[in-house]
Amino acid sequence: MIEKEDRRVIVHTLSRSLESVENAKYWDRLLKYRSFNRPHRSYIINLKYLQSYTHESIVLKTPDGRIWEAYIARRKYQEFKDAHLLFLEAMS
Repeated sequence: MIEKEDRRVIVHTLSRSLESVENAKYWDRLLKYRSFNRPHRSYIINLKYLQSYTHESIVLKTPDGRIWEAYIARRKYQEFKDAHLLFLEAMS
């Protein structure tokens, strides 16, 4: 998951979290794969680790059991839902 916090961009990997020198737009362009989605201007998530979601938030769970939460913008909910369904279809 990539998280924008104030002016900082933090890249959360399975092993650690790193502060990026690049902005969120850079990461958004770089991660244009089906498994990544930007449900909110502050987050880019990997759908592979999606545990659950509601109209307001997303819960991600890593293989080692860590839980991350991200928000979904109201106007992006349908787009996120469609991206999730396409991801599930591609995985099967």
